[in-house]
Amino acid sequence: MVARVRSAAPTTFALGLLLLAQVGPGCGTKGDGQIDGDVTVESQNRGEWRLFSFAAGDVLRDSDGVPLVVEDPADSEGWDLAISQWVLATNSGTSASADSVGRGAILAVEGDPDEWPLLGDFSASCSDFDAADGTENVGAFGCNAPPPTVDDGWVADLLDDPDGAGPVVEVNYNPSLTFWFEYSFSGHEVFPYGHVYVVEGHDGACYKLQVTDYYDADGESGFVSFSWDALPE
Repeated sequence: MVARVRSAAPTTFALGLLLLAQVGPGCGTKGDGQIDGDVTVESQNRGEWRLFSFAAGDVLRDSDGVPLVVEDPADSEGWDLAISQWVLATNSGTSASADSVGRGAILAVEGDPDEWPLLGDFSASCSDFDAADGTENVGAFGCNAPPPTVDDGWVADLLDDPDGAGPVVEVNYNPSLTFWFEYSFSGHEVFPYGHVYVVEGHDGACYKLQVTDYYDADGESGFVSFSWDALPE
């Protein structure tokens, strides 16, 4: 198995999630105009999901070439990552579509807003995770159970309130992958941890993923950027 790194998640993020329930991340315009990441998916409305396919390297599109927007990712096939504002889902668990064999996500290397691990330095094969178990530790920040950690193995999607604080209605989401950022009270701004995840796609292939930004070049929120690469079998 590949080596993993453990660190404690900042307690300020737990408090920040309480505020997210009221105002949402990134009120107003933020960011430095420099977008980090290779792919950017616009998803500014809660309750609407954009669907990304690793194999295609793009979001799913309709017959006119317009990015597909759905209310429930489980009703669509062929996707691996679903994005609704800051909430992320994998094609697993309660989000799984009819064609999916995916088990969700593993937090492989923990990052820090001030010091991201390099995605290119993470070397692994899909077979390294064949024997990895799932976990019942799917508690959200702000709840009694701790959030999923690097030692928990595969975390599948569940139906719950993703910020753990209300009043957002329950949705299907990935309780590990959704916690990809720290939230600043003072500036109402999102700062990615730079965690390196392993995500198992709907077809069983696996990918390394690093979520890197929440703003476009003008500082508008609701633009999730990430870098990724396929892992060998």
